[in-house]
Amino acid sequence: MNKSKSKPNSKPKPKKRYDLAISGLLEVLDAIEVDPQQKLFKKWSDKEHFESLVMFTVRKREAAMHHSENVARLRAASKRSAIKEAEAALAKHHSPPKEVSFSMSSRSSATAYVHELSAFLAALRSGLDFLTKAAVELMPGVTSDSMGTLLKLLAKGQTGLILSVVAKHEPWLALLRDYRDEVVHRLVMEAPSSGWRVSKKGVVAIAEMPIVVPKATPKFAFDTRRAQMMMEDEVGLMRMDSHATATYDNGKEEMLDHKIAFLPAPGYVDIGEFMQAHLDAYDAFVADMLEALTTLKLQPVK
Repeated sequence: MNKSKSKPNSKPKPKKRYDLAISGLLEVLDAIEVDPQQKLFKKWSDKEHFESLVMFTVRKREAAMHHSENVARLRAASKRSAIKEAEAALAKHHSPPKEVSFSMSSRSSATAYVHELSAFLAALRSGLDFLTKAAVELMPGVTSDSMGTLLKLLAKGQTGLILSVVAKHEPWLALLRDYRDEVVHRLVMEAPSSGWRVSKKGVVAIAEMPIVVPKATPKFAFDTRRAQMMMEDEVGLMRMDSHATATYDNGKEEMLDHKIAFLPAPGYVDIGEFMQAHLDAYDAFVADMLEALTTLKLQPVK
């Protein structure tokens, strides 16, 4: 009978601070005795309610990760399709002689990415609201189910351990709020460009267009028939074109190398990088907040 063998020096991966913060808070929660005289955990269901709020924060992170993984799958499929289409187009139109330069391209609006991004941002924002509901349990006189309430308290000059965490992450919290509200409530974000380009200058170069989105909150853009006709190609992309030539003694010039590539234009970022940056920021904020609640031993601030 074959037995699986583990590597002698293999070690379990260390837990991330996000995971450790969750475990630490749950340990404190488990240690609290239910007591009708307590301000917060008077009965067993109070503890279950609080734990549920924390776990809803985790589940919403999982939902955001689901949409991020969907984007990764779409990107992989899009890249395979783009290269395949570009090579097919090149094979079909390869008749011009070597000396003739030409280019071909295909571009389309990748609307699926907008839908995934909207759902991704909504999931993160919802997770923060659940975390807010848990945090304000420790803030007498404050009731809220929105992170916006804590941001407003901070703007009014109120202080405390919980609000110090909000202050530390305020730039990201404000960006997520504004970006999500704009995309979900105020506009349908312009779909990024997806496609490919073939360029031949003696040497053939093939490039696939990356999917990019604005780094900052998108601005309102018209979505009319006229606007669609006037829409610029390759929005948010910069085309990089390079080539190397050699000139011989007889004056003949030969192309040695030719490359084209598309990169995010200033103010834009690859959608995968954008989503990962927000996931990392979410993890950092949640870890800081849970550590603060743990420091307070889940007791209301006096």
